[in-house]
Amino acid sequence: MAVTPKKNVKLDKERTAAAALEAQLRVLCSEDDFAHGLTVLDDYPEMRTRSLSLFEEDLRDWGFVYGLAFGLAISANPQMAHEDTAKLAYIPARDVNAKWGGEIEDPGEKRESAIRALVKRFKDSDDAGELRDAVIDLVESARA
Repeated sequence: MAVTPKKNVKLDKERTAAAALEAQLRVLCSEDDFAHGLTVLDDYPEMRTRSLSLFEEDLRDWGFVYGLAFGLAISANPQMAHEDTAKLAYIPARDVNAKWGGEIEDPGEKRESAIRALVKRFKDSDDAGELRDAVIDLVESARA
């Protein structure tokens, strides 16, 4: 007699909850940058000496998307332990954030890649002007 494996009801519920949460987040993110919620975030922090870098903006946006996902997950699952709710919110938030805003690039890797490109251009060049241009390119890419 063949034994049929037991269905993992808890896992099915978690997958269903995660799919529903992702659907809610996708709807919200398609409504003019989270129903204009992100434009409010632009007001904080007030920085007088500089603007946020692209990396800092990406982290701010990720925090907003994850916080929204966590709040939606808690409201839909009030009896769930917050650690479990946090885990439930993570993957839908990550997927929606990546689709909406792109992957968050490690600035260290980006800088390293720019430095390697600079070194390669210098090795391939006999012209000091090209080195100057390469340094300018490096500085500009580090700001991006």
